[in-house]
Amino acid sequence: MKRSLILLLPCLVLCCHLSAQIDSLKSLYQSTSSDSVRMEVLNELIAYTAYNDISQALRYGHQFDSIAAGIGHDERIAHGKKLLGICYYVAEQYDRSVQYYLASLEGYKLLRDTFDIGMIYNNIASIYDVTDDPEQALEYFGQAKAYFDQTDDLEWQALIRQNLATQYEKTEQPDTALIMYREALELYERPEVRANAYGPLYNSRLAMVLVNLSRIHSLRGENELSISYGERALSLSDVDLDPYSLMQAKNALGKAYLEEGNLTLATGHLRESLGLSRELGNNVMIANNLGFLAEAYQYRGDYRRAFEAKNEQSRVVDSLFDKRREEAMNELITRYDTEQKEQEIALLQSSNQIKDLQIAKAQRERWLWGGGLLMVLTLAGVFFFFFRLNSHKNQLLAEQNTTIQRALNEKEALLREIHHRVKNNLQVISSLLSLQERRMQGETGVLALQESRNRVQSIALIHQHLYQQEDVSRIRMPEYFAELVRQVQSGFAEENKQVVIDLRIDDVRLDVDSVIPLGLIANELLTNAFKYAFRQKQAGRIELAFRQKADGAFLLRVSDDGIGLPVDQVDGKGNSFGMKLIRTFASKLKSELQIASDAGTQVSLHIPSNQLNQVA
Repeated sequence: MKRSLILLLPCLVLCCHLSAQIDSLKSLYQSTSSDSVRMEVLNELIAYTAYNDISQALRYGHQFDSIAAGIGHDERIAHGKKLLGICYYVAEQYDRSVQYYLASLEGYKLLRDTFDIGMIYNNIASIYDVTDDPEQALEYFGQAKAYFDQTDDLEWQALIRQNLATQYEKTEQPDTALIMYREALELYERPEVRANAYGPLYNSRLAMVLVNLSRIHSLRGENELSISYGERALSLSDVDLDPYSLMQAKNALGKAYLEEGNLTLATGHLRESLGLSRELGNNVMIANNLGFLAEAYQYRGDYRRAFEAKNEQSRVVDSLFDKRREEAMNELITRYDTEQKEQEIALLQSSNQIKDLQIAKAQRERWLWGGGLLMVLTLAGVFFFFFRLNSHKNQLLAEQNTTIQRALNEKEALLREIHHRVKNNLQVISSLLSLQERRMQGETGVLALQESRNRVQSIALIHQHLYQQEDVSRIRMPEYFAELVRQVQSGFAEENKQVVIDLRIDDVRLDVDSVIPLGLIANELLTNAFKYAFRQKQAGRIELAFRQKADGAFLLRVSDDGIGLPVDQVDGKGNSFGMKLIRTFASKLKSELQIASDAGTQVSLHIPSNQLNQVA
């Protein structure tokens, strides 16, 4: 019984006799006094109702849990908690689902039930996957893999590797994802798995692994492998791939055949993928397919279609930008309005409670003065009474303070979430710029997109630091500049130059408004140093310094021992976009810009103390 439900629930069959079967099970439940039989019946009732009457399924789940607790059967108790975890997952009450899964996990660990421990870890990971927390999902899928690998269930070992690979892709670890997909394929291809698995379900899962392998190898430019895996997935019998998977497979094959020069097959697969992406409303894949189709049409000399595809791709990309910007703004506005209303309600309630306390206090004082003629014993009793009331008042005030502190904590969590969403949106913009960069022709345009992407990344890095640390109001400059240097340096790794980076950063903490111009200036100066300073040298040194002087002012300096600047650029009046950006932010910070070119280049900004907001 305990292992059937997790496979049964996703595969419920709706038929004309469903209502009759449920009524029959209810009658059996009412007519038997056996707790064991009742739990079997409840298990079946949950399977029949979970996806069409979840409130009823939850009631059955709690009944099962109550009976199991009453008889003290450890395995049934653990199974009952698992049933409730499944029901609350279907009801999209994910916090309660995790709560019951963890309770079930404790029971199965006491029972040393390796399979069900792995299953519970898998189910918890699925919740974090649905709620878009890939880091937590990775952790729990990893735990599930450790337990499934101790069992002889090879099919589940393969399936858990598919789940892990998906999370590795979400966390931008494609190489590790590829390893997981290959291990899953090896397991599916073992004769004992093929012989014992249910045919259509086995072929469907195998096809999904092949599609993902084809897609990843296509992204890596490994076209022969991409074609091999993709064609094998499409050739499997008894497999009806879902539209999303078929879209991915056709896109990967189209790109691979395009790289191989087979324009007929490439165009055919890309058109099918484009049609599916339009049906699904997937604008990212629409833009991707249009870009590759434009390239295919251009190779065939069909410039009219190439132009039309390119134009449509531009419109889709523009609409994608507008939609995501609008969604992000609407979400921030909604969160802000909700927080404001909640705070107003809390403050109003606190104000009313304080007024009530003030009125009560005034009434007590009048009564105290009126009782001044009573005997000493009576006065003592009255004073004791008021002491108790004041204690209650203090308790109410303490509870109000707790409520206010909780509101502050929720505001901080909201700020952290905003920084997280801003960072994610900036990463989306960076990814779209990268996509456009791969389609751009001409070195000038590619360099411009690369530099724009680096500027977006320097700002995204700020918001990443804010939501990853406990204090969301300040940024430690040593950590930020170190990460910025690694980010810029990685963009020039292919040039194979031995450049040593020397960081001299004071332990200063600044707010986000101060860090943005500093980050953009430092990004421009470092990029220029990597691009131009060592054109005639294979090795060199770059120093980045950010110091606070004795008078409180700040110094930002980037220097190198490269070939130096031309004489006409030493005055800092160059017309490049990067130099204009540096001058603009230097002026905004009311700083003094100094450029020297002697045995290398040194650019310094002397920034007054009142232009940067230092946070203690």
